[in-house]
Amino acid sequence: MFIVNLYGRIGNQLFQYALGHALESLSKKPVFYSTDFLDPSEPMLTEIFNIRLNLSSQNQLNEILGLRKFRIIRKILSHHPCNFFTKNKFYSDKNYIFNVNDIMNIDNVYFHGYWQNLDVVNSIESELRSVLLFKDTLAIFNSDALQQIQHDQSVALHIRRGDYLSKKNSKIYSSLDDSYYKKAISYFEINIPKSKFYIFTDDPEYVYADKMFKGEKFNIISTKKSGVSFNDFYLMSKCKHNIIANSTYSWWPAWLNSNPNKIIISPSAWYVDKKYSTNLMLNDWIAF
Repeated sequence: MFIVNLYGRIGNQLFQYALGHALESLSKKPVFYSTDFLDPSEPMLTEIFNIRLNLSSQNQLNEILGLRKFRIIRKILSHHPCNFFTKNKFYSDKNYIFNVNDIMNIDNVYFHGYWQNLDVVNSIESELRSVLLFKDTLAIFNSDALQQIQHDQSVALHIRRGDYLSKKNSKIYSSLDDSYYKKAISYFEINIPKSKFYIFTDDPEYVYADKMFKGEKFNIISTKKSGVSFNDFYLMSKCKHNIIANSTYSWWPAWLNSNPNKIIISPSAWYVDKKYSTNLMLNDWIAF
């Protein structure tokens, strides 16, 4: 048995689910998901995708973790792994490197972290694509926007500000200024002259004020217009191409994009400091 902690927003939850799916698929052992760290205001994967999550019971957490079952202890260990407490049953993405060959040799382990690792996704890519199917209600609710997106040479352009502007996050995540988006837009204008850019953002006022996004080729779609954030997530995945931010919230729609001729542009630097790293760049994606 394995327990994977599920928390954060949709992009983070998807990487955690990918880890759980890989563990279950490769080891043939049951995987359960703990949700006591999940913000109740954030949507769960089951609201968006036709998937089933087996939730862990308190008894299962007790069985694997003992005293480490308490949230405060798990939170501390996830940030500051201590070998005495973590060496047996508590794996975090700070003290465990995912290894396909290692999975058969472990059991009764709790996994806590974001697990933003392309190796995890690649280990079960075809299976993951087959199970991550959007709920039909999303197509119905977004039918007007979806029809236009499918008609155009649509490019999803994601601008994330919001929590990235906080003092803490601004020291972690690189700030994507107009120069990144100008390069990306120019690339599409040269290679796909009839491109139309659908802008998805958590800060529509900022985008409306930016003169770069004026004109008929830009269509601003925001969470304020679409009602709930996962509608934006869904529509980004249905565009023909993607310009993503340094965010898993637009990384996953680009990955889920089923257009065989899609062009994906990604930031070359996701983080300010080299101590943070990501290996989420696919070989056929373009980095600016």
